[in-house]
Amino acid sequence: MTKKKKIQFPPEDKIPRNHTFDMCMHFNSDNRLLGYFTYLSYKEYKYDWIENFKTSKRREPTSVELENFKKDLLVADYESFIKDADDKIKVFFSQLVENEVKDRLTQEAVKSNFKELSKKNSFGRSVLASAVGTIGLILLFLFLSWAFNTGLFDKVYALIVPNLPPVSN
Repeated sequence: MTKKKKIQFPPEDKIPRNHTFDMCMHFNSDNRLLGYFTYLSYKEYKYDWIENFKTSKRREPTSVELENFKKDLLVADYESFIKDADDKIKVFFSQLVENEVKDRLTQEAVKSNFKELSKKNSFGRSVLASAVGTIGLILLFLFLSWAFNTGLFDKVYALIVPNLPPVSN
């Protein structure tokens, strides 16, 4: 069984403010986005560690215990953070592309359906416009008949509403 290597940190006076972030970026120097996601994976790992610590010890970890947690991280741990980050990036971008494609396809489908409906409904609109125009003309003739008392209005009225006395002006 091979012994796992510990990470070698610089001397105390040379340690940056947040050496964990620097380590994540160092392992991913050619890909900053992967470095950011690696740090997020580390923070998730640390959060889980703290929650497990609180459950098992029934207290918060001390600052010394937190420092020991950081120092005990192995190169293999950072490699697993990188793999986890890479997986998350792939899932994120595939979902982003999938959602974008769905949105665009939906927009195109709506546009094409609207165009098709416009073509198909032009006949229906023509029929409706003709019917409305015909009804309008009939109503106009009935009004004029009633207004000039030609008797046509009373005959039509009697057909529509039987058993009522004729309307006269």
